[in-house]
Amino acid sequence: MRFDVNITISDKEIPKDKNRMFLSFIKHNLSKNNKTCFEKLYGKGITDRKSFAMASYLPGAIFNENTITIPNKKIKLTISVVDMELGVEIFNSMMGSVNSTYRYKDCELTTTNVKLVREKRIENSTEIFKTLSPIVVRDHEKETNKDWFYDLSDPKGQEIFVRNLKYQLEEEMPESKYFLDELEVEVLKNKKTVAKNYGINVQCNLCVLKINAKSEILEHIYKSGVGSYKSQGFGLLDII
Repeated sequence: MRFDVNITISDKEIPKDKNRMFLSFIKHNLSKNNKTCFEKLYGKGITDRKSFAMASYLPGAIFNENTITIPNKKIKLTISVVDMELGVEIFNSMMGSVNSTYRYKDCELTTTNVKLVREKRIENSTEIFKTLSPIVVRDHEKETNKDWFYDLSDPKGQEIFVRNLKYQLEEEMPESKYFLDELEVEVLKNKKTVAKNYGINVQCNLCVLKINAKSEILEHIYKSGVGSYKSQGFGLLDII
C-alpha cells in the first residue's frame, strides 16, 4: 500500500534533520487515531524493524547549514507499507489529520490531502529500481557498539548491502529464505550523499539498482523499502 500525504508548512524553513520531524508527525497522528497500533509499533522497549518506508519531496529546496528552505512551503510525503493491515492504520491516521495542524518545534505542519498511489505490478524475476529516498548501508560492530556507513559504489558496500537485505527479507518474509541464493544486486548508478538523521550525519546513496530475485521478493522490496533506517525516511524505491 502506497500513498502520498501533502503538507503545507507555516514557515519556509524546516530542520535539516527533516526525517525526525516527519516520523514525529506520523507517530503523533497514529497515536491519535489508534493508540493500540501505536504502542505495538513504538511502545517502550520495542525496537523491531518496521515494515514501511517513506520519502519526502521538497520542491525547490535549498539546503542550508542547519535548515532547509522550501520556497512554496509545500511538502509531499510518500509512505509505502508492505503489511496491508498496518498500511490501512497509517493511511487512516493520515486521513484523520487532514486540515489539522501538528507543531514540531518552531514548525507547523498542516495536512492538506492524502492520496492513494497505484502500485506497479512485478511479474518478472528482474527489476530496475530507483531511490525515492537514499539508501543507508550500515555495518554495526557489536564488540565496539559502533556503526560504519558504506558507499554502494564500493564492492565492500555492495557486499554489506546484500547481506543486510537478506537479513531483512528473512525477518520480514520468512518464506524467502529458500530463494535468497538467487538474489543478485547490480548498482547501475550511484551518487554518495550525506543526510542528517537524529543529529548524526549519515552517509547514504542515491542510486539505480538492478535486482534479480523471485517476483514475490522483488514486490516485497518495492513495498517495504531497503537498507538501514528505512522506516526513518530512507530506502524507499520506485520502479523505473
